[in-house]
Amino acid sequence: MNRLWAAAGLLAVLITICTLAVTSTQSITTSITQDIAQISNISIQNDKTTALTLSKQAGEKWQKHHAVLCTFMSHIQLEEIDRSLAALPAYIELGEEADIQAECNRIVEMVQHLHEAELPYIQNIL
Repeated sequence: MNRLWAAAGLLAVLITICTLAVTSTQSITTSITQDIAQISNISIQNDKTTALTLSKQAGEKWQKHHAVLCTFMSHIQLEEIDRSLAALPAYIELGEEADIQAECNRIVEMVQHLHEAELPYIQNIL
């Protein structure tokens, strides 16, 4: 009987950890996606100074959350987002609008993929 209670306790702990991982991933990805969308819109309006400041802030925000995400996600995917967020200020400084928009879209796509990969869909489980 004690083994049954121990197994139930472990199951509860695992469910709690998985729920926290999904919730934190959703929160982080939503926040970063909104930041990148804002950078993209401001860049279109030719306010490069604000876009540059926001892109650096988005990179710093991502670095703060990176340690949390590394505990339960693939490091390869996270490093790709790191590289893109690091390159975004350079694109903004160069002023090539097409490159800025392409990089913003790329970052949003990668972040959304992280979010979808953590959801308990059947294709993620199998």
